[in-house]
Amino acid sequence: MRLILAHSDDAAARRLASLWGDDALLLTPALLCAERMTLTVDRRGRAAASLPSRPAVRAIVCRLGGVRCGDLSHVDSRDAAYAAAELDAFLRAFLAAWPGPVVNRPSDTCLNGPGWRPAQWAAALAVAHPPQSAAGGGEVTVVGERWFGAVSDELGWALAAFAKASGCTLLRASISAAGTVDTADAWPDVSAPPVAEALRGLLEDA
Repeated sequence: MRLILAHSDDAAARRLASLWGDDALLLTPALLCAERMTLTVDRRGRAAASLPSRPAVRAIVCRLGGVRCGDLSHVDSRDAAYAAAELDAFLRAFLAAWPGPVVNRPSDTCLNGPGWRPAQWAAALAVAHPPQSAAGGGEVTVVGERWFGAVSDELGWALAAFAKASGCTLLRASISAAGTVDTADAWPDVSAPPVAEALRGLLEDA
């Protein structure tokens, strides 16, 4: 089973769960509060994460950038900020220690990949300098070493390499009218059937 972590207003995550059917479990931060999640650290500082309340879960797709106060509507408003910060910190450690596949793995600043601002993505792309696209405009979705979008193999492989270097298994890149890759982020539309199927295969093969 694949666990999808998402905000309650993430329509793409809901569609992905529907496409995957019984193989998927969608949980929001509020629902996570009712789950039994464990995180242990041994004497050597090695962490181990498990989800005893859902033993069938083997892989995780994280669509949470962070836990927001609004995600925990069941918590008293006076305690919501504290509760959100605590759950966010726990999830960051939990996802980093999860023994199976996690897409995207968390960073120090975000539960889903590097958590860069647009200017940081643009700067990283400027350094990576992917080739131009012959056809201007459009988006490319990267899923591991596969990509979806009308681009050349050269650009596709370059974006896959860029995604890996950025700490993202899932990546969305936007191509300008001039054919340059000028923006990227870790929030592609995972509900597009080809993308959903590629993601399923990636999690099964990992």
